[in-house]
Amino acid sequence: MKSLSFLAVVAAVFVFHSSASAGPFHLQIVAEAGDVIDGRTITGFSSEVLNVAINNDREVAFFANVAGPQGSGSGVMTQRRFIAGAGKVVDGHVPSFGDEPDLVMNNLGEVAYRANLDAGQSGRGLYVNETLLVRDGDVIDGHTILTLGKPPRINDAGTVLFVAQTPEFDGLFSQSTLLIREGQSFDGLTLHSRGDMHINTAGEVAFRAEFDEFQGGTIATLGDGIVLREGDVIAGLTVERIRGFGGITNDGDIVTRIAGSGIDGEPIAFIATQDRILFRQGDIVAGIEVSYITGANVVLNDNGEFAFLGAIDAPGENGYFRDKRGILFASGQLVVSEQDVLDGKIIRFVYPNFDMNDRGDVAFRVVFEDFSQAVVVATPIPEPSSAALAALGVLFLLASRDMQRPGRDCPTRNEEVVR
Repeated sequence: MKSLSFLAVVAAVFVFHSSASAGPFHLQIVAEAGDVIDGRTITGFSSEVLNVAINNDREVAFFANVAGPQGSGSGVMTQRRFIAGAGKVVDGHVPSFGDEPDLVMNNLGEVAYRANLDAGQSGRGLYVNETLLVRDGDVIDGHTILTLGKPPRINDAGTVLFVAQTPEFDGLFSQSTLLIREGQSFDGLTLHSRGDMHINTAGEVAFRAEFDEFQGGTIATLGDGIVLREGDVIAGLTVERIRGFGGITNDGDIVTRIAGSGIDGEPIAFIATQDRILFRQGDIVAGIEVSYITGANVVLNDNGEFAFLGAIDAPGENGYFRDKRGILFASGQLVVSEQDVLDGKIIRFVYPNFDMNDRGDVAFRVVFEDFSQAVVVATPIPEPSSAALAALGVLFLLASRDMQRPGRDCPTRNEEVVR
């Protein structure tokens, strides 16, 4: 009788977990004021919405204010190394950062960023780690670079994308080639303007674009032309406006945040690729009906997992959005919510500048009630293997105790998250 009970318990637990979605997340602060990285002390963070980047090695790149042996100021770094800023000489220059700097990082740990070449002087450069890649005045593919735009992009092959103004046009370049320019013919239309761009490991480039002959925004790739345009219908929902463009996977899927409408004409926000809906406003995640899809950022990794910032109505709360509580979701789970408690402090708001790697780890910034800030990594908690579950069943029988529901690392309002 006892052995039958044991088999029933093990079978039931195994079936439940084998059909469950990814587990919750463990949160860890990886950078905050007082941390010392390569001899520089983090003194704080900008109030600007500055992006972070996380690679598959769980290294996180970010901006912070630091003080060190070569001076004080804004710097670009990871939790493992200090790269540039605060008076450090990099490739013969002393890079500094103005308003709203940008950075990206690939899985090789190469961090690309734009910086002023030297404090108090004109001129900008595009760096990869501690190497100056391109600067104002360089000639690429026969065209002189007058001004470097932002943000850059970099893939795992080390190809860097950036926008730049030349004497003749604005164009999209790699470090050696002009890829596309405003005014040229593309997919039978004339390119009027170009927006954010992304590149996958295979080198496929996707970008936002507007054309003289078409009233509305589009997403296009250099290989396939226009793959999504405002007015398209995806699974019965009409794309009214492309609000955000999150990237292109190695399978060629582009991910966007859309303001759209349903068959009944009612407005609805949703997240989609060029041919399928990933999430609709009002869908339920982790038992929460998500009332709003907020921020321009959305991420789809190469394993098909996506992350986004949502919100629910919360009258009287003053998070990133007034009277709303922002919640970061990933892989069909709640990652973190405003008003959660992390490391003994209540999270005032979550910045909409998160990133997710192919392992499903999520990096983001938070502001606490005391207005201190931190860079956080959320790591998925793996589900137990079948062998581990069987062992748990044995322990259950030997202990002869009532089974209790395990605690969640995924936080809810005012629930402490173990650092």
